[in-house]
Amino acid sequence: MSAVISPTGAMPSAGVTVVVPTYNRADSLRATLATLGAQEVPPGLRWDIVVVNNNSRDHTPRVVEEFGRTASVPVRYLFEGKAGKSRALNAGIALATHDFLLFTDDDVLTSRAWVASAVLAMARWGADGVGGRILLKWPVPPPRWLARNADAQQNLGLMDFGRPQAIAAPVRGPAAVWGGNMGFRRVVLESIGGFDTALGPVGDKHALSEDIDVVRRAVQKGWKVMYDPSLLVWHTVAPERMHKAYFRKWAFRYGEAEAKILHFDPAARLFGVPRWRYRAAMAGAARCLGRALLLRDDAFDRQRELFRMLGQTWGLARRPRADR
Repeated sequence: MSAVISPTGAMPSAGVTVVVPTYNRADSLRATLATLGAQEVPPGLRWDIVVVNNNSRDHTPRVVEEFGRTASVPVRYLFEGKAGKSRALNAGIALATHDFLLFTDDDVLTSRAWVASAVLAMARWGADGVGGRILLKWPVPPPRWLARNADAQQNLGLMDFGRPQAIAAPVRGPAAVWGGNMGFRRVVLESIGGFDTALGPVGDKHALSEDIDVVRRAVQKGWKVMYDPSLLVWHTVAPERMHKAYFRKWAFRYGEAEAKILHFDPAARLFGVPRWRYRAAMAGAARCLGRALLLRDDAFDRQRELFRMLGQTWGLARRPRADR
């Protein structure tokens, strides 16, 4: 499987297309596009930007039009009326002109060398997919409980592993490739059928795992995916995401998404869910209560574990009978 550029450093003839899906975040998107407009790329690297408006009701079209008038690279705008981030991503893939696709989100700020770093990382590792560091940008100071909880910050997109690492199947470990800082060769995405439209945010519904799923399916097919910290972006944390209720909901949604890929469990079931999961949920609730009463520092972590467990249970109960 060939790399995007040769180890000698020659620029790829295929070039790079950056795909940015967006939904009702026009002002945040403006900041994202500004950082893309400030990219410093080597001479000879051809690249462009595709912005996919996923049925936004705000002034997103105007923001893209204004940016396109002054951008130094081609900027294309696409309206995708069917709600769902994965649908927007797949529409962007279909419109892309180049064979290396980079993905980021409409609340992400990219480093000046982001595009160039991704291209070089693909060549350095002979990779088919790549991702990197995601640091957090706080428009307002986070509450104390969040500022000192690195595990909770990962739920906000924090990915700050210090050295390169191959992503192997099964996907687990300290390094990961996530949607705000991700790139693949087109052939990889075509081989796995693109992003799963059953996963990811849909409109105002905050769902998860479309990015984790595409990485998982890519490595299972034998494609080489690398985490490289030289790829750097910042995820802007909106103030409404700095409340504990947000993290409980996040954990539930994550568990619900996990249920779609859990392997069959032959254990006795109740309403389509293995009975042991009900017992585990009750035990988790007891742990939460005990730690809260004792004012333990990890009380909120146990709450998030419980909501993830409840999400898995709910997701399993909703799975089609043939998939259980």
